[in-house]
Amino acid sequence: MPIALTVALGLANLALLAVIFLKLNDKKDPGRIEDALRSVTADLAERVAKSAGDTREAVTMKLANEFQTLSERIRRELSEGRSEQESRLKTVTETLKGELNAIRDKVDARLMSIGEQVQSKLDKNIQEGFAHFQKVQEHLKNAEMQLQGLNAIG
Repeated sequence: MPIALTVALGLANLALLAVIFLKLNDKKDPGRIEDALRSVTADLAERVAKSAGDTREAVTMKLANEFQTLSERIRRELSEGRSEQESRLKTVTETLKGELNAIRDKVDARLMSIGEQVQSKLDKNIQEGFAHFQKVQEHLKNAEMQLQGLNAIG
C-alpha cells in the first residue's frame, strides 16, 4: 500500500478519534472514552502494520524485477561484447596472417637472391681457381720441359 494512502488512513482515523472523543466527552464517561481510544489506536496500529508489510512486499517485488531486468541486460551486453571481441580478434588474426605471409614471401625472395649471389660467387671463384690451376699446371709443364732441356744439354 502506498505511503500516501497510509497517511490518509491515519488522518481519517485521527479525525474519527476526534469525533468519538468529542461525542463521548459530552457524556463524561471515561471508561467509554478509553475503550474508544484503545479501539481506534489498535485499528490504526493494525492498518499501519499492514501498510508497512504491503509496502515492504511491493518494494521487494520491484527490486526483484529490477534485479532480473538488470541481470538479463548485463548478460545480453556481455554476450554481445564477447561476439564483438571474437569478430575483432578474427579480423586481426586474418590481417596478421596476411602480413606474416607477405613478410615470409619477402624473406624467401631475399634468401633466394642471396643464395643466387653466393652461388654466382662460388662459380666465379671455382672458375678462377681452375684458371689459376691451369696456369700453374702450364708453368709446371714449362718448367719440366726446361728441366728436360737442361738434362739433355748437360
